[in-house]
Amino acid sequence: MRIGGLAPAGDCGYAEAMRLRSTLGLLLVFGVACGDEEPAPAFDLRLTWRTCAWQSGGDDAEAECATARVPDRWSAPDGATLELFVKRRRAAGGARGQLWLLAGGPGVDGAFFETLWPHYAPLAAELDVYLLDHRGTGRSSRLSCPDEEEPGSPGGMEVTTGELAGCAAYLRATWGARLEAFRPSEAAHDVQALIDALRAPGDEVFVYGRSYGTYLLHRYLQVAPGQASGVIFDSSCGPTECAFPAFFDLGHADAGELLLAHCDTDPVCAGRLPNPSAALASLLDDLDRGHCAALGWGAGYTRRLLALMLRDRTVRQYIPATIRRLQRCAGSDVQALQRLTAAFFAAPDPAPATLTLRSMVLRDHIVFSEMWREPTGAELAALADASFDGGATAGLGPLYADWPRYQADALVDGRAASGVPVLMLHGGLDPQTPLAAAASLRALFDGPAQRFVQFPFAPHGIVDTTVTAAGGETCGTAIVGDFLAAPAAAPATGCAATAAALDFAGEASVSTWLFGVSDPWGG
Repeated sequence: MRIGGLAPAGDCGYAEAMRLRSTLGLLLVFGVACGDEEPAPAFDLRLTWRTCAWQSGGDDAEAECATARVPDRWSAPDGATLELFVKRRRAAGGARGQLWLLAGGPGVDGAFFETLWPHYAPLAAELDVYLLDHRGTGRSSRLSCPDEEEPGSPGGMEVTTGELAGCAAYLRATWGARLEAFRPSEAAHDVQALIDALRAPGDEVFVYGRSYGTYLLHRYLQVAPGQASGVIFDSSCGPTECAFPAFFDLGHADAGELLLAHCDTDPVCAGRLPNPSAALASLLDDLDRGHCAALGWGAGYTRRLLALMLRDRTVRQYIPATIRRLQRCAGSDVQALQRLTAAFFAAPDPAPATLTLRSMVLRDHIVFSEMWREPTGAELAALADASFDGGATAGLGPLYADWPRYQADALVDGRAASGVPVLMLHGGLDPQTPLAAAASLRALFDGPAQRFVQFPFAPHGIVDTTVTAAGGETCGTAIVGDFLAAPAAAPATGCAATAAALDFAGEASVSTWLFGVSDPWGG
């Protein structure tokens, strides 16, 4: 087995191999390097699988789980190691290969896909599905600051400015130089090594990434350009554009203005809220002058609330009605808007146990170390004038200077060169990874079996958000299914044009949940 172009034991006069077996059956084989090369590992991962629940915390016994030990740095295999958690669901009728699902964030663990499984289940008919907790999340040596992530702490799972000193001191004392082990390049090698270890002869292997998972997927193609049978980028975060904070915040502004442009051409919406973009801009000015004092929302709070609503496929189409109620600010409107925030921000009941598997500390660590770009004056000016604000500049900016960052490696500025079949899916109303975020990947993967599909109305996460009028599986699920069946062929993409279409009139049940009345516009 050859890992990352390194020779296995026995090549070039290897003197001997040192074999170390973990208690869970992970066999690491180390060899002596050829000539002046650094020591090069050849790994034989023999994972010991145990029956476990597919839904984390459940008792369904529909999956298998295993824990491996992998090196902090794949270039130094005889050093410290991390735990790596893997879960798989076997195809009921026998599999022709594997499908690996890479979650977003950064900081989101593999259990994310369990909560959305109905949208991904149709893809698993002939493939074994693998979920991986990215190193530093979930059950893979989770990176955390325990005191600062207590539910009762000022920021909950988020690290606030006031908690930064304590969190940074804890990370330095606990991990020290090992903080560099949590970089995406090492996580990409994890995926490569596990696929090599678990792939049976003749197996097809597909790798799907969602959001930050696409950033990791591109890194995976840098280290293993020809390993996969095909890859899927869902809501791409390209290596050039995936930058925080201004790009993220201005992506919300762009998507929000586009949603209002759709409102302006919709008979229901334009009839209730003429010239919606100008109406919102005027409203924000009025709020800062004391308009709707009974509600107490300033412009800043309103911009953040609308940005959060924009991320939710169901709630975003109630943004124009929210603006109209804020304009009017009658007693019934104040009551409805108070109901809106209570409903929208209410914690799930009960709160999913899997939320504690995520690592906001890992998110900050990766973002600050290799995805951060200080905003320019022009970007800050544009953000100040924006009607939608994602909040990254204000929320994360104060943490950047004192975070214990690692040094970005050469792969951060590199580009993958891969000819494997590629499917790229992206939404036209995606605020988190706006359409422009896919530009570098779209230009990079332009081969004969590499295709880009745009969904004009879709938000973030194509597989799980692109519902159609016909119901059933989403448009994204159908297109990915076609790709998995025949990755070199063009999938049927006709449903993309209308999937996740906006309905500004709303649904009575959703409006009642949000506003307490069946008509979101309030008369």
